[in-house]
Amino acid sequence: MFHIGGEFGYNRVVSDQPVIELQSVSVLYPNGIQALQDADLRVHKGEFVFLVGPSGEGKSTILKLLYREVKATEGHVLVEGHDVGRLSAVGVARLRRRLGVVFQDFRLLDYKTVRENLTFAMQVLDTPPQIIRRRVNELLDQVGLLDRRNDFPQQLSGGEQQRLCIARALINHPPILLADEPTGNLDPDTSEEIFRLLEAINLKGTTVIVATHDNAMVDRMLRRVVYMCGGRIVGDHPAGSYYQPDECPYDEAAPAASGASSEW
Repeated sequence: MFHIGGEFGYNRVVSDQPVIELQSVSVLYPNGIQALQDADLRVHKGEFVFLVGPSGEGKSTILKLLYREVKATEGHVLVEGHDVGRLSAVGVARLRRRLGVVFQDFRLLDYKTVRENLTFAMQVLDTPPQIIRRRVNELLDQVGLLDRRNDFPQQLSGGEQQRLCIARALINHPPILLADEPTGNLDPDTSEEIFRLLEAINLKGTTVIVATHDNAMVDRMLRRVVYMCGGRIVGDHPAGSYYQPDECPYDEAAPAASGASSEW
Protein backbone atom coordinates (compact mmCIF):
# COMPACT_ATOMS: atom_id res chain seq x y z
CA MET A 1 0.00 0.00 0.00
CA PHE A 2 1.10 3.60 -0.60
CA HIS A 3 -0.43 7.07 -0.20
CA ILE A 4 -1.04 9.67 -2.89
CA GLY A 5 -2.13 13.28 -2.41
CA GLY A 6 -3.08 16.04 -4.84
CA GLU A 7 -3.92 19.69 -5.46
CA PHE A 8 -7.49 19.19 -4.27
CA GLY A 9 -6.20 18.14 -0.85
CA TYR A 10 -7.21 14.48 -0.93
CA ASN A 11 -5.08 11.60 0.29
CA ARG A 12 -5.74 8.10 -0.99
CA VAL A 13 -4.39 4.66 -0.21
CA VAL A 14 -3.42 2.84 -3.41
CA SER A 15 -2.89 -0.93 -3.51
CA ASP A 16 0.10 -2.45 -5.27
CA GLN A 17 -2.31 -5.01 -6.75
CA PRO A 18 -3.15 -4.32 -10.44
CA VAL A 19 -6.87 -4.39 -11.24
CA ILE A 20 -6.34 -3.60 -14.93
CA GLU A 21 -3.60 -4.88 -17.23
CA LEU A 22 -2.99 -4.45 -20.93
CA GLN A 23 -0.36 -6.89 -22.17
CA SER A 24 1.06 -6.04 -25.61
CA VAL A 25 -2.41 -5.06 -26.84
CA SER A 26 -3.15 -4.02 -30.41
CA VAL A 27 -6.51 -3.18 -31.97
CA LEU A 28 -7.09 -3.12 -35.73
CA TYR A 29 -10.63 -2.03 -36.62
CA PRO A 30 -12.44 -3.65 -39.60
CA ASN A 31 -12.08 -0.38 -41.57
CA GLY A 32 -8.30 -0.77 -41.41
CA ILE A 33 -7.58 1.82 -38.73
CA GLN A 34 -4.89 0.74 -36.28
CA ALA A 35 -6.38 2.17 -33.08
CA LEU A 36 -3.88 0.69 -30.63
CA GLN A 37 -0.38 -0.71 -31.07
CA ASP A 38 1.49 -2.93 -28.64
CA ALA A 39 0.13 -1.17 -25.56
CA ASP A 40 1.22 -2.18 -22.06
CA LEU A 41 -0.52 -0.68 -19.03
CA ARG A 42 -1.03 -1.61 -15.37
CA VAL A 43 -3.53 0.23 -13.17
CA HIS A 44 -3.62 -0.50 -9.47
CA LYS A 45 -6.58 -0.60 -7.13
CA GLY A 46 -7.42 2.90 -5.90
CA GLU A 47 -5.52 4.79 -8.61
CA PHE A 48 -6.82 7.84 -10.48
CA VAL A 49 -5.45 7.75 -14.04
CA PHE A 50 -5.80 10.27 -16.86
CA LEU A 51 -5.56 9.07 -20.48
CA VAL A 52 -4.54 12.10 -22.53
CA GLY A 53 -3.34 12.95 -26.03
CA PRO A 54 -4.70 14.14 -29.39
CA SER A 55 -8.10 12.98 -30.60
CA GLY A 56 -8.21 9.62 -32.33
CA GLU A 57 -5.03 8.27 -30.73
CA GLY A 58 -6.43 5.33 -28.73
CA LYS A 59 -7.81 6.73 -25.46
CA SER A 60 -11.43 5.71 -26.02
CA THR A 61 -10.33 2.39 -27.49
CA ILE A 62 -8.63 1.49 -24.21
CA LEU A 63 -11.86 2.16 -22.32
CA LYS A 64 -13.89 0.15 -24.84
CA LEU A 65 -11.50 -2.77 -24.41
CA LEU A 66 -12.07 -2.75 -20.67
CA TYR A 67 -15.87 -3.05 -20.91
CA ARG A 68 -15.61 -5.32 -23.99
CA GLU A 69 -17.24 -3.11 -26.57
CA VAL A 70 -14.23 -4.06 -28.72
CA LYS A 71 -11.80 -6.96 -28.50
CA ALA A 72 -8.04 -6.88 -28.82
CA THR A 73 -6.62 -8.04 -32.14
CA GLU A 74 -3.44 -9.05 -30.32
CA GLY A 75 -2.44 -9.30 -26.68
CA HIS A 76 -4.47 -9.68 -23.49
CA VAL A 77 -6.75 -7.35 -21.53
CA LEU A 78 -7.19 -8.30 -17.87
CA VAL A 79 -9.73 -6.81 -15.46
CA GLU A 80 -9.45 -7.99 -11.86
CA GLY A 81 -7.36 -10.90 -13.11
CA HIS A 82 -9.84 -12.08 -15.74
CA ASP A 83 -8.96 -12.20 -19.44
CA VAL A 84 -11.70 -10.02 -20.95
CA GLY A 85 -11.16 -11.38 -24.44
CA ARG A 86 -12.06 -14.92 -23.33
CA LEU A 87 -15.31 -14.07 -21.56
CA SER A 88 -18.60 -15.65 -22.58
CA ALA A 89 -21.73 -13.53 -22.96
CA VAL A 90 -22.56 -14.23 -19.32
CA GLY A 91 -19.03 -13.27 -18.30
CA VAL A 92 -19.26 -9.98 -20.22
CA ALA A 93 -22.52 -9.16 -18.40
CA ARG A 94 -20.81 -9.84 -15.08
CA LEU A 95 -17.83 -7.74 -16.11
CA ARG A 96 -20.03 -4.75 -16.93
CA ARG A 97 -21.68 -4.92 -13.52
CA ARG A 98 -18.19 -4.50 -12.04
CA LEU A 99 -17.56 -1.36 -14.11
CA GLY A 100 -19.19 2.05 -14.01
CA VAL A 101 -19.02 3.88 -17.35
CA VAL A 102 -19.59 7.62 -17.90
CA PHE A 103 -20.03 8.83 -21.48
CA GLN A 104 -19.59 12.32 -22.93
CA ASP A 105 -23.00 12.16 -24.65
CA PHE A 106 -24.84 11.21 -21.41
CA ARG A 107 -27.09 8.47 -22.91
CA LEU A 108 -29.90 9.25 -20.48
CA LEU A 109 -33.51 8.13 -20.95
CA ASP A 110 -35.29 11.40 -21.78
CA TYR A 111 -38.77 10.01 -21.07
CA LYS A 112 -37.84 9.01 -17.51
CA THR A 113 -37.26 11.31 -14.54
CA VAL A 114 -33.94 11.64 -12.77
CA ARG A 115 -35.08 9.12 -10.16
CA GLU A 116 -36.49 6.76 -12.79
CA ASN A 117 -33.24 6.79 -14.78
CA LEU A 118 -31.47 5.36 -11.74
CA THR A 119 -34.33 3.10 -10.72
CA PHE A 120 -34.45 1.48 -14.17
CA ALA A 121 -30.76 0.57 -13.97
CA MET A 122 -31.48 -1.44 -10.80
CA GLN A 123 -34.84 -2.89 -11.85
CA VAL A 124 -33.24 -4.74 -14.77
CA LEU A 125 -31.21 -6.65 -12.16
CA ASP A 126 -34.34 -7.56 -10.17
CA THR A 127 -33.22 -5.52 -7.18
CA PRO A 128 -35.84 -5.41 -4.35
CA PRO A 129 -37.82 -2.12 -4.34
CA GLN A 130 -36.77 -1.10 -0.82
CA ILE A 131 -33.08 -1.44 -1.75
CA ILE A 132 -33.68 0.54 -4.96
CA ARG A 133 -35.28 3.43 -3.06
CA ARG A 134 -32.48 3.59 -0.52
CA ARG A 135 -29.68 3.36 -3.09
CA VAL A 136 -31.25 5.89 -5.49
CA ASN A 137 -31.74 8.48 -2.73
CA GLU A 138 -28.22 7.86 -1.47
CA LEU A 139 -26.68 8.44 -4.89
CA LEU A 140 -28.80 11.49 -5.73
CA ASP A 141 -27.71 13.03 -2.45
CA GLN A 142 -24.07 12.18 -3.22
CA VAL A 143 -24.15 13.96 -6.59
CA GLY A 144 -26.32 16.86 -5.37
CA LEU A 145 -29.48 16.03 -7.31
CA LEU A 146 -31.85 14.87 -4.60
CA ASP A 147 -34.04 17.95 -5.02
CA ARG A 148 -34.19 17.36 -8.81
CA ARG A 149 -35.29 13.72 -8.57
CA ASN A 150 -38.68 14.34 -10.22
CA ASP A 151 -37.32 16.42 -13.10
CA PHE A 152 -36.61 15.07 -16.58
CA PRO A 153 -33.09 15.11 -18.09
CA GLN A 154 -33.94 17.94 -20.50
CA GLN A 155 -34.78 20.14 -17.49
CA LEU A 156 -31.23 19.75 -16.15
CA SER A 157 -28.11 21.70 -17.06
CA GLY A 158 -25.25 19.92 -18.82
CA GLY A 159 -23.37 19.58 -15.55
CA GLU A 160 -26.42 18.18 -13.78
CA GLN A 161 -26.95 15.66 -16.56
CA GLN A 162 -23.36 14.52 -16.23
CA ARG A 163 -23.74 14.20 -12.46
CA LEU A 164 -26.77 12.01 -13.10
CA CYS A 165 -24.67 9.90 -15.46
CA ILE A 166 -22.05 9.47 -12.75
CA ALA A 167 -24.75 8.44 -10.27
CA ARG A 168 -26.04 5.89 -12.78
CA ALA A 169 -22.51 4.53 -13.27
CA LEU A 170 -22.18 4.03 -9.50
CA ILE A 171 -25.54 2.31 -9.03
CA ASN A 172 -24.06 -1.18 -8.47
CA HIS A 173 -21.10 -0.11 -6.29
CA PRO A 174 -18.53 -0.76 -9.07
CA PRO A 175 -14.89 -0.98 -7.96
CA ILE A 176 -13.78 0.61 -11.26
CA LEU A 177 -15.16 3.78 -12.88
CA LEU A 178 -14.37 4.65 -16.51
CA ALA A 179 -15.12 8.13 -17.87
CA ASP A 180 -14.78 9.06 -21.55
CA GLU A 181 -14.43 12.84 -21.98
CA PRO A 182 -16.84 13.52 -19.08
CA THR A 183 -16.45 17.31 -19.36
CA GLY A 184 -16.10 17.66 -23.13
CA ASN A 185 -19.29 19.74 -23.49
CA LEU A 186 -19.10 21.65 -20.20
CA ASP A 187 -17.83 25.07 -19.17
CA PRO A 188 -14.71 25.33 -16.94
CA ASP A 189 -16.56 25.86 -13.65
CA THR A 190 -18.89 22.95 -14.28
CA SER A 191 -15.95 20.81 -15.39
CA GLU A 192 -14.26 21.45 -12.07
CA GLU A 193 -17.42 20.33 -10.24
CA ILE A 194 -17.40 17.05 -12.19
CA PHE A 195 -13.73 16.40 -11.54
CA ARG A 196 -14.15 17.16 -7.84
CA LEU A 197 -16.96 14.60 -7.77
CA LEU A 198 -14.79 12.00 -9.55
CA GLU A 199 -11.97 12.71 -7.11
CA ALA A 200 -14.30 12.28 -4.12
CA ILE A 201 -15.45 8.94 -5.55
CA ASN A 202 -11.83 7.89 -5.95
CA LEU A 203 -11.13 8.89 -2.36
CA LYS A 204 -13.63 6.24 -1.24
CA GLY A 205 -11.54 3.54 -2.91
CA THR A 206 -12.92 3.36 -6.46
CA THR A 207 -10.32 3.04 -9.21
CA VAL A 208 -10.96 5.85 -11.73
CA ILE A 209 -9.73 6.11 -15.33
CA VAL A 210 -10.59 9.26 -17.28
CA ALA A 211 -9.95 9.94 -20.97
CA THR A 212 -9.85 13.73 -21.34
CA HIS A 213 -8.66 16.79 -23.23
CA ASP A 214 -9.20 19.01 -20.18
CA ASN A 215 -5.60 20.19 -19.85
CA ALA A 216 -6.31 22.61 -17.01
CA MET A 217 -7.87 20.00 -14.73
CA VAL A 218 -5.15 17.46 -15.47
CA ASP A 219 -2.56 20.08 -14.50
CA ARG A 220 -4.38 20.97 -11.28
CA MET A 221 -5.06 17.48 -10.02
CA LEU A 222 -1.53 16.06 -10.34
CA ARG A 223 -2.63 12.47 -10.83
CA ARG A 224 -1.09 9.77 -12.97
CA VAL A 225 -0.99 10.83 -16.63
CA VAL A 226 -0.75 8.29 -19.46
CA TYR A 227 -0.10 9.99 -22.81
CA MET A 228 -1.39 8.40 -26.04
CA CYS A 229 -0.12 9.13 -29.53
CA GLY A 230 -0.49 7.17 -32.76
CA GLY A 231 -2.21 4.34 -30.91
CA ARG A 232 0.79 3.93 -28.60
CA ILE A 233 1.45 4.78 -24.98
CA VAL A 234 4.35 7.22 -25.25
CA GLY A 235 4.40 8.64 -21.71
CA ASP A 236 3.40 7.59 -18.20
CA HIS A 237 3.96 9.98 -15.27
CA PRO A 238 2.84 8.98 -11.75
CA ALA A 239 1.83 12.50 -10.66
CA GLY A 240 2.21 14.75 -13.62
CA SER A 241 0.60 17.39 -15.77
CA TYR A 242 -0.70 17.48 -19.33
CA TYR A 243 2.45 17.44 -21.43
CA GLN A 244 3.67 16.78 -24.96
CA PRO A 245 6.19 13.91 -25.15
CA ASP A 246 8.94 14.21 -27.74
CA GLU A 247 7.76 10.92 -29.23
CA CYS A 248 4.44 12.50 -30.28
CA PRO A 249 4.54 14.71 -33.40
CA TYR A 250 0.99 15.99 -32.91
CA ASP A 251 -0.52 18.69 -30.76
CA GLU A 252 -4.11 19.29 -29.67
CA ALA A 253 -4.86 21.27 -32.82
CA ALA A 254 -3.76 18.40 -35.05
CA PRO A 255 -6.35 16.24 -36.82
CA ALA A 256 -6.97 12.71 -35.63
CA ALA A 257 -4.58 10.10 -36.97
CA SER A 258 -6.02 7.93 -39.35
CA GLY A 259 -2.30 -16.44 -18.08
CA ALA A 260 -5.48 -15.46 -16.30
CA SER A 261 -8.85 -16.99 -15.59
CA SER A 262 -11.56 -16.23 -18.14
CA GLU A 263 -14.72 -16.07 -16.03
CA TRP A 264 -16.03 -14.60 -12.82
